Amino acid sequence: MKKIPVIDVAHFQDAGINNRLIIDFLKMYSAEIITLPEQFKALMLAKDYLGAEHLLHSFKGASDVVGAYRVAAITQKIEKLIQTDDQKFDPLLLVAEFKQGIDATHVGVKKMIVALT
Repeated sequence: MKKIPVIDVAHFQDAGINNRLIIDFLKMYSAEIITLPEQFKALMLAKDYLGAEHLLHSFKGASDVVGAYRVAAITQKIEKLIQTDDQKFDPLLLVAEFKQGIDATHVGVKKMIVALT
């Protein structure tokens, strides 16, 4: 099975977008996702699963756009678990998995920015 990259900007480069713009885009994305784990945790603890699904769905889309494919896959998995009718999941485990994905993405974005500089 092919390993999903943390961050992949080849689609930007293939479209002829220069590295400076890619870096700016990655920095904006990275800055915007910092608070998402806490937002997700609050929604899950309040059992606002519809709100949690909305947050995850929006974030998954943004992650796909920037090329943060691994966290998008993690987010999709969590989103599907929340959508189940039986809701047999531990909210705190899902929060921890989501936070771990976000943290890895931050590291991947920083590495990509250095590589593009």
